[in-house]
Amino acid sequence: MPHNLWGKGRIAHCSASMHQRLAMMLDSFPFVVRSFHSDGGSEYINHDVARLLEKLRIEFTRSRPRQTNDNALAECKNGAVVRKIMGYSHIPQKHAAAINRFHEDALNPYLNFHRPCYFALDTVDARGRIRKTYPVELIMTPCVARQSG
Repeated sequence: MPHNLWGKGRIAHCSASMHQRLAMMLDSFPFVVRSFHSDGGSEYINHDVARLLEKLRIEFTRSRPRQTNDNALAECKNGAVVRKIMGYSHIPQKHAAAINRFHEDALNPYLNFHRPCYFALDTVDARGRIRKTYPVELIMTPCVARQSG
């Protein structure tokens, strides 16, 4: 399993810098974060974030321009979870703290410990192409997947 589906949803606070929010999220994971992948957004690609990730010895990668599959996992989860629950509309700042509490207290534990996900099994065909299948045996929660290696 090359990707980890462990989720940490949060709403950005204008008063806190991305560096502070990122440090807070990294501290809240129940495992060591080894890599961080972002899109090309300037909120993630700046000197403060780069220094934090370097200090923590976390590999930083970013999506390539105009390569839609680079963030397919994140976009899939955004569509299946975030937009389905939170919708598409703007969330006013006055509601951000309450929504973050909902994410931390209810949504993240549900997604990480109780909501099953399909995990791919890669097989190589006779021509050397990798085929992904999603067998029923690999339906599990991200927590179980993480524990099974």
